[in-house]
Amino acid sequence: MEAGEACPGVINLLVGSWLIQGRPVSSETFLQASFDSMCQSVLAVKQPRRSRISEAERVQRAQEAVAPGFAAVEAPEADPDTLCLVDVSLAASTGPSLHPPAIRVAASSVMAWWITDFEVREERARGTGVGVGVGVEFVYEV
Repeated sequence: MEAGEACPGVINLLVGSWLIQGRPVSSETFLQASFDSMCQSVLAVKQPRRSRISEAERVQRAQEAVAPGFAAVEAPEADPDTLCLVDVSLAASTGPSLHPPAIRVAASSVMAWWITDFEVREERARGTGVGVGVGVEFVYEV
């Protein structure tokens, strides 16, 4: 990715109990997507009163507000042992789904990966009730 070589449009990763799907990109594209997302979060904050500044000025102020904190996470150079993804979907085995704009995944944490599509099959539940277990102990004194 770093050298601009061709790569799959979408990759699927199994990392722990998470299924991660995203588009592989360079570190530079990852950083830009992260910065843009942080700026959009700042811009999305509701203003207490109607502002008289232009949209371009609002965007510039958001970028200036985000830049100092963002500088702390910027990598000076690409890490070859890290996968950078954008347009991400993370699904846990317990059900929640997250959609961050960009993530980095350590290559050493990937348990499986594939580039083909997949099908989700839900197992049929056996029975319709909820099972409850109760334990009772009888003690007889003689």
